[in-house]
Amino acid sequence: MDIIENENHTYGKCNIESPDFVDEVTQFYNYKGFLSKFKSLCEAEPEKSWVLCIGNINKLKYINNLYTRKTGNQVLAFLAESLYEYLEKKCLVCRMEAGTIVFAFEFSATKIGNLKTIKYFDATKFGVEIPITMRVGLIKYEGTSNDIDNALNCAEIAMETNKVWAHNSYIFYTDALADTIKLEVEITSKMEHAIKNDEFHVYFQPQFNLDGSLAGAECLCRWILPDGSTISPGLFIPISERNGYIRTLDRLIWEKAFKLIHSWIEEGMEIVPVSINISRVSLETDSLIYVIERLKSQYRIPTEYIHFEVTESAYMYDTEKLISRLERIKELGFSIAMDDFGSGYSSLNVLKDIPIDYLKLDMGFFKKSENSNRGGNIITSVIRMAHDLDLITIAEGVESDSQALFLKAIGCDIIQGYLYGRPMPETDFRLLLNKSSKKIFSIKKTLYGKFDIQKLNDPEATESIMFEKYNGPAAIIEYEKERISLIKCNDKTLSLFGMLEIPFVEVQKRFQNRFKHDRSGVLIDSINQAITLDKEITCVISFLKYKDNSPLWIKTHIWNLSSYGSRYTLYLLFDDITQQKITESTLKIANEQLSTLLNNSLVGMCLMHISFEFNKGFDFTNITVLKLNSQFLQLSGFTEEEVLKWKNKDALKVIHPLDRPAFLLIATKFLNKNEVNHAEHVYRALRKDGSYLWVKIFITGIRQDDGSYIVITNYIDYENEKKKADNAANKKSIFSKMKRK
Repeated sequence: MDIIENENHTYGKCNIESPDFVDEVTQFYNYKGFLSKFKSLCEAEPEKSWVLCIGNINKLKYINNLYTRKTGNQVLAFLAESLYEYLEKKCLVCRMEAGTIVFAFEFSATKIGNLKTIKYFDATKFGVEIPITMRVGLIKYEGTSNDIDNALNCAEIAMETNKVWAHNSYIFYTDALADTIKLEVEITSKMEHAIKNDEFHVYFQPQFNLDGSLAGAECLCRWILPDGSTISPGLFIPISERNGYIRTLDRLIWEKAFKLIHSWIEEGMEIVPVSINISRVSLETDSLIYVIERLKSQYRIPTEYIHFEVTESAYMYDTEKLISRLERIKELGFSIAMDDFGSGYSSLNVLKDIPIDYLKLDMGFFKKSENSNRGGNIITSVIRMAHDLDLITIAEGVESDSQALFLKAIGCDIIQGYLYGRPMPETDFRLLLNKSSKKIFSIKKTLYGKFDIQKLNDPEATESIMFEKYNGPAAIIEYEKERISLIKCNDKTLSLFGMLEIPFVEVQKRFQNRFKHDRSGVLIDSINQAITLDKEITCVISFLKYKDNSPLWIKTHIWNLSSYGSRYTLYLLFDDITQQKITESTLKIANEQLSTLLNNSLVGMCLMHISFEFNKGFDFTNITVLKLNSQFLQLSGFTEEEVLKWKNKDALKVIHPLDRPAFLLIATKFLNKNEVNHAEHVYRALRKDGSYLWVKIFITGIRQDDGSYIVITNYIDYENEKKKADNAANKKSIFSKMKRK
């Protein structure tokens, strides 16, 4: 029994009052024992304040299934012990049930701070390779409260508000949290009545093409109370997702939207497509397919007038089934949009697989990156990527002229936001539909980078500003019958090619001459592909930099902008990959030279990669033998396969035990240097047959950026030299003794 004295009472680890109070898995208290002990502590010192905590281990079932229940129990016991130790053994710990741990300690800001520093629990000693995390709810408990169960219920409510699994989470139950929960209960209690009382209404937020014409609208839900006041969708939608009402709201809004669009068509109005949201919760079952099928059959609206939006976060849950359901919606003829792109984490992982037609950019992109070159490049890349995937791009949340100007310049297809129109009731949107001068019912993708070429000569024009400031090195060329003419390039291109200081006429001449007799034909072939396939084509071209004639390797992105007869105008973006090419060539040459050196060397050679932690003495984190030659194998007697498997201690075992200390000293000094270094040493090396051979080792190493080393070792048979040295030493010793006599 582990008992720690603390002022006037004791804390016990296990087996304190009765065996009935001990949890068999953790050997700490069970819940019955915890209540008994905690009540006695509160009664003994009612003036004290406590922190009551309840925590639930994340993915315990996964651990049990993957590593066995026995391992899961070991993890539970380890976690309880860890909490006990972190809180300096001045706490009560119990396992309430399954993976739920309850613990209590005297209220202390320091202890609470220490507890929150625990990000996860490392259970690798049990073979569990994933970090163990838990969600913890906390509540301050006064010793006179006499209602421990209720306090723990409140702490559990706090715990359940946090769904973070990547690390430990700690949430205190506070009055503010209590008010939030109370509000959620009130909202939930009103929803059923609001649905029956028809308080949920359809609003429309218009979407516009780049030329200002109406392109479409997003269908939104608004809760309007009988007195005319509203409840924010930012409040009731998350609550409805948690309490399950969102499925009912989805179907209610879908029905209303289909009914309104049907009425517009019946009245002969010229309409635009409307996007309708599907919540993540509705996507969890196949029933939404049948609802959409019924709506399509009942209202007979042409599918080009409706597409469905799914928020990006929905793709983080059971992606395979979600994709299957979206494909079935597309089979019904409806288009799909990914909403809030950029707000979650799954976008790039699943974008290649999900069947979407529209990509809606999250407004957060613009708020964080306005007037930022880097942010501008990111947005430009997203637009380009979407167009390469044949997706239509919609930017939502556009609130300023500068944002709109920027989006137009980089070729975003559709713009939505308060700058152009706020969400409005159906009556107002109907008026907008009727008075719009230009309306469309299908939206066609615009080409990325579609500039008005003439405006590039106007320094005040948007096209000119974008070309100079928001792009990397770029150029506009004209191409006709394999003849390339440079029309315009920005300063970044001139800087790249070393031509900032020469007249543009000279730049055009040099550019044209470079490709006039291009034997490789790489750029010409790529231009022809860009024209034929009407999509981005990339290639790598070489160029000699002006003045010093140093080589440049340029990755070139090519788009076809327009054509007039056999003459084409193309847009080129350049990426300097010279350093990458030089590195690749250097590595290739080095590898060839190394292979030649190894194969032709008259001494034993071995190439190794070594990671080393000096704070652990000579304890290598990893030794990997990369290459060795036949002379090394002859000296050692081992096979190549055996040597390539050597790790850490294996490499030290071939050194005679009496020679290891001196070898380790030499090696430690060698690895402590930060530059190219050398060392040599003589020792006895173990051969495969069990005999020892005196060898002399020459070590050369280069420290890598990550602190590891690439080491080349040369071995020479030193048996004869060692015997000669020993004989000489013996003779010298005998001579010294004779001289003293």
